[in-house]
Amino acid sequence: MALGHTLHIYSDQVKQDAFSLLDSIQTDKIDTLAVAPSLATQLVQAGLCETQRHQPKLMDICGEPVPPSLWEALRSSSIASHNIYGPTEFTVYATSEQISDKTPEVEIGKPFANTCVYILDQNLQPVPIGVNGELYLAGDNMSSGYLNRPDITASRFVANPFMEGDVMYMTGDIARWSAQGQLMFVGRCDN
Repeated sequence: MALGHTLHIYSDQVKQDAFSLLDSIQTDKIDTLAVAPSLATQLVQAGLCETQRHQPKLMDICGEPVPPSLWEALRSSSIASHNIYGPTEFTVYATSEQISDKTPEVEIGKPFANTCVYILDQNLQPVPIGVNGELYLAGDNMSSGYLNRPDITASRFVANPFMEGDVMYMTGDIARWSAQGQLMFVGRCDN
């Protein structure tokens, strides 16, 4: 007998009230939750991590930078939480990091399979570990560009100097590699 899964998509009215959403998570016994950090923060403040409640087994946090206060709250939670990073141009998911007591700083983790991540300077050369640079992505999940926008496509999808004939996406995000090989999000290089 196969186990079934049910997708729950809550109304904007429910999502705008963390207590209503938390009640729905309890009632529907949600096991996997995908939310933006701003909503995850509200859910934690409303009591998501309290052990007397039904808790999701997995929570993917994506779409915005994770604030250090949320990272800290989830580090000791029994919910397996992951910080997922990736722009729309890369079909949303490019890297992931599990939030745990072993990850004291906010990290965007390591690349998913078939994904290459580069931290480069303005000359498209790799920067040393611990030095900030622009984050570039390449791999199977990358889009081929912007529909009917060849000018923007040409400026953001550039030749990959490390793989002949390949293209990489210039994210506009600033990041650095940690000494442990993790990606650390720093901010944006534009507005």
